[in-house]
Amino acid sequence: MLESTSPSDFWGRRWNLIVHTVLKNGCYKPVRKYFGRTTAVLTTFLTSGIFHEWILYVVFGGSSQQEEQQLYQPIYGTCTVFFLWQALLIGLELTLGKSHFVLRVCEILTRPIKTSIIIFSGVIFAHFFLDPYIRRSFFDHGAIGLPMIVPMTR
Repeated sequence: MLESTSPSDFWGRRWNLIVHTVLKNGCYKPVRKYFGRTTAVLTTFLTSGIFHEWILYVVFGGSSQQEEQQLYQPIYGTCTVFFLWQALLIGLELTLGKSHFVLRVCEILTRPIKTSIIIFSGVIFAHFFLDPYIRRSFFDHGAIGLPMIVPMTR
């Protein structure tokens, strides 16, 4: 993950390769057969977002009414926003990645700086993905190590 050279490198070669393979063979390739690359990427990330929304529902949606009043209820749709943001980043990479300006900047920057920029641009909406798990103590032991942007309470 810390050697990523682009958003597509991160998602295609470094992060959760099992899910990547399932999405590539089950979504990307079938869509790509009939539509362009951009549509296939967008559809794949939308599918991943919807799948993660379903996981939230399965994990947190079955609480009793008394538990519901005491526990945080996830806001559905935020995982999809996170994954559509990733699709947008890959779209920008496909559109602008070969431009003279981007190629020149990539020559100047060191690999750790490029990787930091890539990871930072991807995690801007990470709280949309992680928030329900953190608030429901799903990652009790790891939550302290997960950077989050949280609303300030009064």
